[in-house]
Amino acid sequence: MKTILSVQPNPVIVLIAAGLMIFLGSRPSLSQENLSVRRKDDVCLRTGYWPTRADASWQTSFSSKSGSCISRLKYHDLDADLLSIEVDILRHAPAFGLNLLFAAAPINNGRSQDTDYENSRRLSESKNPVDGRVDLWSLEGRITLPLGTAPHSLRARAPKLSPAWHWQGILGIQHYQDSLRMFSTRPLPTTSRLDSQESRSAQDNGPIANREQTVGWLNSYYHFTWDAIKIGLKSTWNLTHPPIPLCHFLEIGGKVTPLLAHYLGTGIWNLEDDFAQNPSFHHKAYGYGVSAELSLIYHPWAAIGFELGWQYLWLAADGGTDITYYYSGEKGKSNLDEVRLLRQGVFVKSAIYF
Repeated sequence: MKTILSVQPNPVIVLIAAGLMIFLGSRPSLSQENLSVRRKDDVCLRTGYWPTRADASWQTSFSSKSGSCISRLKYHDLDADLLSIEVDILRHAPAFGLNLLFAAAPINNGRSQDTDYENSRRLSESKNPVDGRVDLWSLEGRITLPLGTAPHSLRARAPKLSPAWHWQGILGIQHYQDSLRMFSTRPLPTTSRLDSQESRSAQDNGPIANREQTVGWLNSYYHFTWDAIKIGLKSTWNLTHPPIPLCHFLEIGGKVTPLLAHYLGTGIWNLEDDFAQNPSFHHKAYGYGVSAELSLIYHPWAAIGFELGWQYLWLAADGGTDITYYYSGEKGKSNLDEVRLLRQGVFVKSAIYF
């Protein structure tokens, strides 16, 4: 089966944001004497709300005696209102920190479109509702770079400091997963995809050819994960100069992290009468992607903060492997041509420093 993402990523937005951060980052740094306000470390607890829109897809292909076969599955409207919790541990001598984030949400009102082709001719197409769940966690190590000035928690306690940039290098890991269920609102007939050489052998010699088509409720599952290494930059720009009334400090923040990812997918197609059910197929591929965010950070007091921004996650993989498990016990290998995922949306966060 072959999957193509229905919504194409927009890396131009990411590049513009990164370029803006780099251009503005050329502003002068704070002098060392301004850093007299110093704490040994800080702990920050954040909670967040990230309502997102998302689409995903994959495509597989193989050759059979009858020609070239392609299967495409597209997921639309995998929207989810993620709730997150973050812990930041900031140490300023030397200046480095750790960030741990967890986020999760149910997926409702999604849509799937599963289409099969043979020699560019459409054989079948089904459209069904989708629900499920999305989970995300990440762990980042951050170190202050000599391009900037003081960590924001120091500037929070010294609001009269001149406008300044704070740059951090990021190295970390990230886990993303969607667990999706495709279901029907009415009984549907079972189908057969006996087109591969392995499946045709099973049809000739096994019990599949003698099985009668039945009617059942669609209840198919697709679970996929992206495990990634992230390397990137995070920066904030202190705007609190001159002082702003009712504002301890105000910052613009941005982060860009390219991703090197490993993709795994598992499907159970319950109305495909030639497929095994535990599982029906496995997908595996190596991929890439980017995560980016841009936000405005407002602290009415030194230990309390609020953040409003936009976050973007795009993941892709090409040239992977699809292993299909048949009812007869045989296996078939085909190409996982490409996989795509895009999730983005506006977020809000609140933070408290200890």
